[in-house]
Amino acid sequence: MRSLSQPLLPGVILGAGLMLSTVVAHAAMGYEVTPAQERQVHEGMTTSEVRQTLGHAERSIHYLHDPGATWTYQVTRGPGANQTLFDVKFNADGTVASATERFAEAD
Repeated sequence: MRSLSQPLLPGVILGAGLMLSTVVAHAAMGYEVTPAQERQVHEGMTTSEVRQTLGHAERSIHYLHDPGATWTYQVTRGPGANQTLFDVKFNADGTVASATERFAEAD
């Protein structure tokens, strides 16, 4: 007699594999934000408030002559749209100095 778990095992393995590949694909693409989320970011917000609003940045860089870090996010646009990035620049005290959108440079 066949166990009830035997027919389920291939489906469980397949489902786990699909979930893992989705997680890996999202991690490779970086975190994306929507224009509505962008509008919620304003000068004076703390790094914690920005992270709570937008999630973790795709990239965080501290340029030599800037007082604080710059966090960069990809902006979700429709198919065929230019790749747009959203930069959040912080002051030395960890508050938002500016938040601007720009087109990504072509490779």
